Amino acid sequence: MTVLAEFSPEEILKLIRFRTDFYLQKHERINLLGYQVKISTLKLQTFKKSLQCQRCLITGNVFRLETNNGENPHLNLYYVRKNEERLMTKDHIIPLAYGGPNKLTNLQTMCGPCNRLKGSKIKPRYFNYEVRRIITMRNLHINYPQYFQNL
Repeated sequence: MTVLAEFSPEEILKLIRFRTDFYLQKHERINLLGYQVKISTLKLQTFKKSLQCQRCLITGNVFRLETNNGENPHLNLYYVRKNEERLMTKDHIIPLAYGGPNKLTNLQTMCGPCNRLKGSKIKPRYFNYEVRRIITMRNLHINYPQYFQNL
């Protein structure tokens, strides 16, 4: 990973816009130091909601413009202190594996270590009737697809 530049959260957060249009989330770009950078991704919108890890409560304090082997540059949020550095990630509150949607309302900020600890576990308070219904419908659809062909 090559770091091209560092920015304060204030500099980047003011550029991020909440978008519901899938096309704009994927394709809206701004010119940042001569690089075309996606600015309305779900990850960045999640960071605009909160810079704080929802488990250990550390707060991301540096945005880095990074690239992998010359690929398109992208922004990542980090928590940086003297001897510690953590990548901040977006986490699905109700995991995709349990039928959770890939929408901003189901996303939260977590640091990398906390996100790995959580994995695809789900907190009991989220495992309500609606989640069980989604899982049941998904399993029915997978196991009995003939009943869902004409829907």
